[in-house]
Amino acid sequence: MAFAALLAALSAAGCVTRPAGPERLPAVAPLPSPGPQSLIASTSPAGTVSALAQVRVVFTDDLIPLERLESPDEDAILAHFSLSPALPGRFRFLTPRMVAFEADRAWPGATRIRVSVAKGLRGVHRGSLDADLAWTFSTGGVALADLPDDLTPSDLSPKIRFSANVALDRASLEAHAFARPGGDRSGEIALVVPPDTA
Repeated sequence: MAFAALLAALSAAGCVTRPAGPERLPAVAPLPSPGPQSLIASTSPAGTVSALAQVRVVFTDDLIPLERLESPDEDAILAHFSLSPALPGRFRFLTPRMVAFEADRAWPGATRIRVSVAKGLRGVHRGSLDADLAWTFSTGGVALADLPDDLTPSDLSPKIRFSANVALDRASLEAHAFARPGGDRSGEIALVVPPDTA
């Protein structure tokens, strides 16, 4: 009996990834890219990005005089910047008008990240950020491989094995994964994830 396994319910929104450690990353709601601001020239990245994309905020005016770069004067300004989830790395000035996040490692896969800039920043010569600014970007979604096809023989209780490009959350997988025998949408069968699944 041919058993077509479609794991259509698995998606980046349906399965939350785990970081390298035992803690699960918090979910982050999507936000649009910010519109023009008096002090902000541009923000990046946006949309779906590679795991090595750099967070950058470019300003219309210097936030710090050139001679004060790499000084303790930066700390009060950089305290306005944050990421959620809090990933390893730090915000730093690249130029007096550009702040970037220097990540300790690549972004985790299938993750949405929010960048926030708190109000109160002031340009050296003009302009200020009078309202909080935030936007989100995402890394690529969950990609499954090694799924069985119609030609793969199966019995009445088949073991469906597959691999993913990221660690999948067990509870989310159990809640969203199903099989459709013969592609029949009305006959979805919930998958049972064995306790010893890695």
